Amino acid sequence: MHQKIVTLAFEKTKDRVKKEDGISLSKTKAAEYLSIFLKDEHGVIYGEKSLRQVYNGNIDISQPEVLKGICNFLGYNTYEDFLADYKKDNNPEIPTPELTIGKRGKGILEYLAKRSRWVYGAMTGIIMSIGISYFSIQHQQKMIKIEGTCEYSYFDKQGNPRVWYGKNAHGDLELFTSYGLHPETGKTLKPISNYMINKYICPK
Repeated sequence: MHQKIVTLAFEKTKDRVKKEDGISLSKTKAAEYLSIFLKDEHGVIYGEKSLRQVYNGNIDISQPEVLKGICNFLGYNTYEDFLADYKKDNNPEIPTPELTIGKRGKGILEYLAKRSRWVYGAMTGIIMSIGISYFSIQHQQKMIKIEGTCEYSYFDKQGNPRVWYGKNAHGDLELFTSYGLHPETGKTLKPISNYMINKYICPK
C-alpha cells in the first residue's frame, strides 16, 4: 500500500507542476519535486532516491512521520484516513438483490440466477431433466407391443419404419409401434428392417 500512496503522490506532483509551470516531469524529476514539497510544505525530509524505491515497490516507508507527510500532501490527515478512503473507492458495496417470491417460485430462480451461474445452471438442468422424464413417460405410454404377422404394414408409404424391435430378458424378439426403450430391459429399440422381417417374422 505504501507503493500505491507514493504513486498517487507522484501523479499529483506531475499534475501540479504541469499546471503551474507547464513542465512534464519524468519519474526522477517527480521524485525530486515531491521531496522538495514534503520538506517545504510539511516539514518532512525524505530523499528522491528513497521515493523512487518505494514507487518501484522495492521498499516500504519505515518512518511514520514521512508516511503522514505524504498523506497530508494528498489531502488526508492520517494514513488511516487514506486507507479508509481507498478501500471505499476500490471495494464498493454490492447491492443485495431483492427477493421477490412470484408464482411457482419464479422470484427464487431469478435470485439464484443473479447470485450464482452454477446454481442457475443446476436448476435449469433439473427442470430440463423433469421435462425429459415426463416426455419419456408419456412416450412410453403410447408405445404399444404388437404381434408380428406377415400381413402387418411395417413401413409407411415413404418407406419409413412403423415398427421397432428389441429382445426381452429371455432373448425373445418383441415388436412395438414406436421408438424408445424396451419396457423390460431398458435397452434402446431398433427400427424394423426387411432383413429382420424375413428372418424372424416371415421366414421364407
